[in-house]
Formats: sequence, structure tokens, C-alpha cells
Amino acid sequence: MRISFHGGHSGDYCDHAGGKLEDVVRRAIATGFTHYGLSEHMPRVRDEDLYPEEIQRSRNPEQLRRMFAFYIQEARQLQYKYKNQIHLLVGMETELLEQNDFSPIDRICKTYTPDYLVGSVHHINRIPFDYNPAEFKKLESMLGGTEAVFCAYYDAQFQLMQHLQPHVVGHFDLIRLYRPDFVLSPTVWEKIERNLSFGISYDALFEINARAFKKHSNHPYPHPEILNLLLTLGGKVTLGDDSHHPDDVGLHFDRLFQFLQEQKISSLYVLEKDQQGRLNQKSVRISPF
Repeated sequence: MRISFHGGHSGDYCDHAGGKLEDVVRRAIATGFTHYGLSEHMPRVRDEDLYPEEIQRSRNPEQLRRMFAFYIQEARQLQYKYKNQIHLLVGMETELLEQNDFSPIDRICKTYTPDYLVGSVHHINRIPFDYNPAEFKKLESMLGGTEAVFCAYYDAQFQLMQHLQPHVVGHFDLIRLYRPDFVLSPTVWEKIERNLSFGISYDALFEINARAFKKHSNHPYPHPEILNLLLTLGGKVTLGDDSHHPDDVGLHFDRLFQFLQEQKISSLYVLEKDQQGRLNQKSVRISPF
């Protein structure tokens, strides 16, 4: 079974992605996905938070808001158009640029009512730590070292989870992107276990994210040690391709399935909307990709 609940970024609505949103959906259908969640990034609301590629295209926050509105509109149309071919959900991936500042997320959720949320953190103190190595080094200098950056990330993630209780926790240990060999201290492990336990307490799904393979990792997010702790604590897992182009849909899922076998994971969870529009979880058995 092919499923993904984190992805569907496209060049239509994301300047660091490519391709057409409808082509993403068509690709998912053509490659055998039964469930697919579109989760475009929420728009940022300050000029200071624009990415370089957005500045090059003379974007502004109001344009990003309109792009997101158009994303929701088209995604709903595609959800209806292909309803007999794939279980498509229209979601949103969060941005928490500054700890304790949830007003942009709350406002967008109220306005656009996505089917589900992917709870992700990409910024610490408004610095995008996963954008390039230089930004990560800037954070290390600002906070006093790698451990402090990791602690700040997991504290921000915890606040996000507490406030939003996102249906899917996105790439749980993305913070390891530029420091994959950093040895986690007991302090960091305490925060990891705290976050995992809290997610489990409200029945979150934790994604196993295949995009890490594209970043030259030997394993997906999260790291096998974190995944083993999650499973030991009784956590539920789902899959995400984190696609940023139609060609990314299902990318490296062969390696992902091999990883699942190695980890002895035999079932996953999907999100489905019932006829009344309620969102439910369902356990599914893994079958070869």
C-alpha cells in the first residue's frame, strides 16, 4: 500500500518546489497511492521572513496569502475531481517562526479549515535552520552550540504540539539535517521522549519521511533510535514522501519499504474522511511497494 500524508508541494504555490499541483495528484494515482495528503506550507506574514527565491520573484506576504488561498481552492477541486480514484486530503504544513506566536497559524486554520495539519518546525528565532548550513551555523553561534539548537528545536516542537495537536507530526528530527552525526545528550533525549509521549497522548500520527534519502541520509526521518523509542512507547506511524515536484511523489519508497521491513513495522495508519466529513484514523497492513 502506498500512502503519504506529507507532501504535495508544487511550483504552483511554493517557490522552492516545481511542477503543477494536478500533476502531483495524477502521479500519485498513476503510481498506486490509495491515500494522499496535500500539505502546502502555510504563508508567512512578514517581509523579513521571505525566502531568497521569493524575494527574487518580488513576492510579499499578501501574495503568499493569496497563493495559499488559491492552493486550497484548487486542492478542493482536485479532491472532488479524483474522489473515485484516490482518497485525497487537503491539508497544511505549519510554520512556527517564533516560539509562542501562534496567531498566524490560528488565523489561517480558521479562515481555510484544512482537513488536517502536518505539525512541522523549520525555524528557530525566525531563522530557517534547514535552508542551508550557514543558517544553521548562525543559530549555533546565537544560542551557544549544537546542543542548544537541538534543545530549542524540540522545545518549539513541543509548544506547537501542545497548541495545535497536529494530526501528523512532520519529520520529527529534521534538526539533524546538517548535524547527522551529533551525539544526542541526555538532555536532548529527555525532550525527545517528552514530545513523543505527548503526541501519543493525543493520538498523533508520526510520519516516517522518505525525503531524508534525497538529502543523502542512510535512513528516513526519524532516526531509527528515535523511531524505536516511539514504537516502544506505543506510537502510531504513517508515511510521507514530502514531495516538492510531481517526480518526487513516492520517491525512494522502495528504500523506505526496505527500512520498514528492517524495523519490523507491519502496519501503518491512514487518515480518512467519512461521509459526514469527520476525520478518522485507520490501521492498514503493509504490502510490498
